[in-house]
Amino acid sequence: MKNITKLFAVALTVVATAMASSACFWFMHQPEEPACLREE
Repeated sequence: MKNITKLFAVALTVVATAMASSACFWFMHQPEEPACLREE
């Protein structure tokens, strides 16, 4: 039972790291501002 718990914890850590990495990647993406919203 202890080995299953450790394996589960490692798997969740890997998933959490992957989610955090993808969130940072998408946060850095900045789409182009539409012309109608630009202050000129």
